[in-house]
Amino acid sequence: MGEHNHPNRGPVSKSTEDFSKYCRDIPDFPKKGVVFRDISGLLKNGPVFKRAIDEIARHYRRRLTR
Repeated sequence: MGEHNHPNRGPVSKSTEDFSKYCRDIPDFPKKGVVFRDISGLLKNGPVFKRAIDEIARHYRRRLTR
């Protein structure tokens, strides 16, 4: 299905859900120039977190079978 670039996060497959909407950027934390990615919104949402874990597992299963 191809990939597209997500701003500041690199390629994102068009066939996967965009989990970034459950995360937030905290600029200059813990120090200036660093962007902390807070994933607590993803962790709080059980069904979404499960889909994210399933997507990660699917990604690595495909890599192992190539």
